[in-house]
Amino acid sequence: MWTGIAVGLLLTIINAMNNYFQYYYLACAGLSMAPFPFLQMKIQVKWFKIIARFALGFGSCLLLTSTLIFLPLNAVGLIVRSIVIIGYIYLVKYALALRSKNIDDPCDGCDKGAFPLCEWKSEHISEILQNWDLDESTNDFLKQISYSFENKSSNVLVMTGNDVLSRSLINDD
Repeated sequence: MWTGIAVGLLLTIINAMNNYFQYYYLACAGLSMAPFPFLQMKIQVKWFKIIARFALGFGSCLLLTSTLIFLPLNAVGLIVRSIVIIGYIYLVKYALALRSKNIDDPCDGCDKGAFPLCEWKSEHISEILQNWDLDESTNDFLKQISYSFENKSSNVLVMTGNDVLSRSLINDD
């Protein structure tokens, strides 16, 4: 995203010095980048995520700089600025709400513990215990976690955050 912002700022500065495009062309180019972050929620491929994040920064930069800086300082310019800012804020809130609704947390409802101290990582935890030079308290903690995976009757229980909240194990006192 930051690379997209940097490229967008650079393009905006070059355009301001040379007047290649009118501001509304830049704003339209910025708006044309809006679908990428929404598509990225569905297309979970690394190369597309990189493109979508670049497009998010680039498009936001072009849209906001072209309308906030290059619009004339008159009543129409102020109205258009207000519409763009309100629309941009609404679009960001909508995208974040949609993203939080679509995020699948593989640890929710999992009975194997909470990542990274879960049964799925037991081999990695064992490797750390054998190969790393840990301080005593960390070593003891990881041994207890590792023992709880091997011995189901252990008194150590690794819980997810949802487990803690659903069992009301947090005291507000």
